Amino acid sequence: MATPAGFRAILEDNNLQTVAFVSLLAGLAISTCGVVIQDAGLFRLGWAFWLFGLVTFLMGVFRLARTLRRVL
Repeated sequence: MATPAGFRAILEDNNLQTVAFVSLLAGLAISTCGVVIQDAGLFRLGWAFWLFGLVTFLMGVFRLARTLRRVL
């Protein structure tokens, strides 16, 4: 079975994957620093980055599901 047009591009959207990974990693690192130095503001900033990364990842999953629904 051949891969539908555009399907592979959604799976391999490097820009979206990079943004999600960097946001998750930065959020984890910033939150950890906030805990270590006991700064609630820094911890919340890290969580904001982490949540942004999570939402970005879920956007990719939603795009993939929408494409699959159209194809199938």
